[in-house]
Amino acid sequence: MSRRLRVGTFHTVAQHLLPPALRHQHPDADLAISETRSAQGIDLVASGVLDVAIVACWGRELTLPPGLQAHQLLCDPIVLCLPDDHPVIRGQSEPRGLRLDQLDDQP
Repeated sequence: MSRRLRVGTFHTVAQHLLPPALRHQHPDADLAISETRSAQGIDLVASGVLDVAIVACWGRELTLPPGLQAHQLLCDPIVLCLPDDHPVIRGQSEPRGLRLDQLDDQP
């Protein structure tokens, strides 16, 4: 019996993570993977075009339409490298918890 699964996700997951994981668990699956932007993936699941979407959520709450649920799969930290004298971290010996919005006015 073939199982059909339509998945939308961003490039890294679509190319490197999802195919081996699904093929390992369900080698007989009829798998269709579409590259989508995260917000687009949510809308495509809500409209029934996709069965599931794997989305990125960068420091904000996901807004889901009624009938959809979100489940966290993993946390992928972002590492930012700055020179010691950068204005955002100047004077800190161990900068921790820097938020992207702290860089909004930086070139």
